[in-house]
Amino acid sequence: MKQVIDISHPILKAPSCSFAAVDTIPKLSFEEGDSHGVTFVTSRVDNLHSNTCTHIDFPGHLATLGRKFPKSIGMYPIERFIGQVFIADFCDKLKPLAPYFDKVGKLSVSLRDETLVMSLLKAIDELAISKEDLIQLFKIYNVTASSLKGLILYTGLSGWWRYEKFESWEYAYFYSPFLTEDACDFLIENKLSFVGIDAFQLENSIINFNGYELPLVLHEAARRHVAERLSQIELFNNHFVLLGKDILIYENLKIPAEIKNHLVEFSGVPLNMRLEGMNDNALVRPYVSVIE
Repeated sequence: MKQVIDISHPILKAPSCSFAAVDTIPKLSFEEGDSHGVTFVTSRVDNLHSNTCTHIDFPGHLATLGRKFPKSIGMYPIERFIGQVFIADFCDKLKPLAPYFDKVGKLSVSLRDETLVMSLLKAIDELAISKEDLIQLFKIYNVTASSLKGLILYTGLSGWWRYEKFESWEYAYFYSPFLTEDACDFLIENKLSFVGIDAFQLENSIINFNGYELPLVLHEAARRHVAERLSQIELFNNHFVLLGKDILIYENLKIPAEIKNHLVEFSGVPLNMRLEGMNDNALVRPYVSVIE
């Protein structure tokens, strides 16, 4: 019998690992009602946003794309979320960032040290996953991209998940690898249904440093660097390119190290929500079983 592995973070009465600005705590309450002479209790959860914990982004998550993809989440065929997936190990991409964080994942750089801050910002560029990176990994493990339903990026960052809120620049969980434009094109060409990551987002983390008020962009050189990167991201980012081609994105997955670089059978079906306008994102409890 194959082992089935849950790769989701549970929802608790606590904030998910998030930015301080988006702190939300699900609140549980109960309602009672009588029917057929029996009293029933029905639970109700408030503040349960559809991008809390493990979830999947749809094209409608970006307002400019939502108008082009008006169908609700429940209108997607169920086979879009089920099939063979490769768990691609890219945790080595994080090695250049290791010197900047302490053993509990907090940023250890003095924000007054312009040289160190600039070296951190430049190290973020090394988080990029290129088309060649994907091709080389697929070659090593004899994986054919066109045979996959989806691709999941293993980074090891889910080990930093905490039920706490942080400033976006201060915690390791928010510094995730991201795909280059040619890597996105490669996934599109091979007609993948979805891509996922065991981190806060599949995006260049520099987007979280917008604004002069953030300590991490205290220095003028850092501001210029961030401004340059943001101008590039305005022209290209993973969400816009992938969702624009209806390749869906799973975020905040919880991937155990023992299944990295394995082919797995994957299921990540969201609820059958056909509410008008419900096309942005949805909570999900995905699971996998390793293919022998």
